[in-house]
Amino acid sequence: MSSQKKQFEMNDVRLAATKWIWSLSIFCLLACVPIIAIVENYTILPLVVIVAAMVSTVSVWIFVQPTNLLEQTKIDQLQKRVSSLEEIVCHTDFDSSINELKLRR
Repeated sequence: MSSQKKQFEMNDVRLAATKWIWSLSIFCLLACVPIIAIVENYTILPLVVIVAAMVSTVSVWIFVQPTNLLEQTKIDQLQKRVSSLEEIVCHTDFDSSINELKLRR
Protein backbone atom coordinates (compact mmCIF):
# COMPACT_ATOMS: atom_id res chain seq x y z
CA MET A 1 0.00 0.00 0.00
CA SER A 2 2.79 2.44 0.80
CA SER A 3 4.47 1.80 -2.56
CA GLN A 4 1.23 2.73 -4.32
CA LYS A 5 1.07 5.93 -2.29
CA LYS A 6 4.65 6.80 -3.20
CA GLN A 7 3.94 6.05 -6.87
CA PHE A 8 0.90 8.34 -6.73
CA GLU A 9 2.96 11.13 -5.16
CA MET A 10 5.63 10.80 -7.83
CA ASN A 11 3.16 10.90 -10.72
CA ASP A 12 0.72 13.52 -9.48
CA VAL A 13 1.48 16.95 -10.86
CA ARG A 14 -0.94 18.62 -8.49
CA LEU A 15 1.02 17.52 -5.44
CA ALA A 16 4.28 18.82 -6.88
CA ALA A 17 2.65 22.14 -7.76
CA THR A 18 1.23 22.43 -4.26
CA LYS A 19 4.66 21.84 -2.74
CA TRP A 20 6.15 24.56 -4.96
CA ILE A 21 3.37 27.03 -4.18
CA TRP A 22 3.67 26.68 -0.43
CA SER A 23 7.47 26.62 -0.38
CA LEU A 24 7.54 29.88 -2.35
CA SER A 25 4.87 31.38 -0.11
CA ILE A 26 6.99 30.59 2.96
CA PHE A 27 9.88 32.51 1.39
CA CYS A 28 7.52 35.38 0.63
CA LEU A 29 6.33 35.39 4.23
CA LEU A 30 9.92 35.50 5.40
CA ALA A 31 10.52 38.45 3.07
CA CYS A 32 7.48 40.19 4.58
CA VAL A 33 9.07 40.33 8.05
CA PRO A 34 11.64 43.06 7.27
CA ILE A 35 9.12 44.97 5.17
CA ILE A 36 6.65 45.03 8.07
CA ALA A 37 9.42 46.07 10.47
CA ILE A 38 10.32 49.03 8.28
CA VAL A 39 6.86 50.15 7.19
CA GLU A 40 4.02 49.63 9.65
CA ASN A 41 1.22 50.11 7.13
CA TYR A 42 1.97 46.88 5.25
CA THR A 43 0.67 44.46 7.88
CA ILE A 44 -1.82 43.11 5.36
CA LEU A 45 1.00 41.82 3.14
CA PRO A 46 1.37 38.40 4.86
CA LEU A 47 -2.37 37.92 4.65
CA VAL A 48 -2.26 38.62 0.92
CA VAL A 49 0.53 36.06 0.49
CA ILE A 50 -1.43 33.38 2.36
CA VAL A 51 -4.64 34.10 0.43
CA ALA A 52 -2.76 33.98 -2.87
CA ALA A 53 -1.20 30.65 -1.94
CA MET A 54 -4.60 29.25 -0.95
CA VAL A 55 -6.29 30.45 -4.14
CA SER A 56 -3.54 29.06 -6.35
CA THR A 57 -3.57 25.72 -4.51
CA VAL A 58 -7.33 25.40 -4.84
CA SER A 59 -7.19 26.29 -8.54
CA VAL A 60 -4.48 23.69 -9.15
CA TRP A 61 -6.50 20.96 -7.44
CA ILE A 62 -9.73 21.92 -9.22
CA PHE A 63 -8.57 22.61 -12.77
CA VAL A 64 -5.58 20.30 -13.29
CA GLN A 65 -6.28 16.68 -14.08
CA PRO A 66 -3.98 14.14 -12.48
CA THR A 67 -1.61 12.46 -14.87
CA ASN A 68 -2.82 9.07 -13.70
CA LEU A 69 -6.19 9.66 -15.34
CA LEU A 70 -4.58 10.80 -18.57
CA GLU A 71 -2.29 7.76 -18.62
CA GLN A 72 -5.23 5.44 -17.91
CA THR A 73 -7.22 6.82 -20.84
CA LYS A 74 -4.22 6.37 -23.12
CA ILE A 75 -3.79 2.80 -21.90
CA ASP A 76 -7.48 2.09 -22.52
CA GLN A 77 -7.25 3.48 -26.05
CA LEU A 78 -4.18 1.38 -26.79
CA GLN A 79 -5.86 -1.76 -25.45
CA LYS A 80 -8.86 -1.15 -27.70
CA ARG A 81 -6.58 -0.71 -30.71
CA VAL A 82 -4.66 -3.89 -29.92
CA SER A 83 -7.86 -5.88 -29.50
CA SER A 84 -9.13 -4.57 -32.85
CA LEU A 85 -5.87 -5.51 -34.56
CA GLU A 86 -5.93 -8.96 -32.99
CA GLU A 87 -9.47 -9.45 -34.23
CA ILE A 88 -8.48 -8.42 -37.76
CA VAL A 89 -5.45 -10.70 -37.76
CA CYS A 90 -7.44 -13.65 -36.42
CA HIS A 91 -10.15 -13.08 -39.01
CA THR A 92 -7.72 -12.99 -41.93
CA ASP A 93 -5.87 -16.06 -40.63
CA PHE A 94 -9.14 -17.92 -40.37
CA ASP A 95 -10.13 -16.94 -43.92
CA SER A 96 -6.79 -18.02 -45.35
CA SER A 97 -6.96 -21.39 -43.60
CA ILE A 98 -10.46 -21.99 -45.05
CA ASN A 99 -9.23 -21.07 -48.53
CA GLU A 100 -6.33 -23.51 -48.19
CA LEU A 101 -8.74 -26.29 -47.20
CA LYS A 102 -10.94 -25.53 -50.21
CA LEU A 103 -7.94 -25.65 -52.54
CA ARG A 104 -6.83 -29.03 -51.18
CA ARG A 105 -10.20 -30.62 -52.01
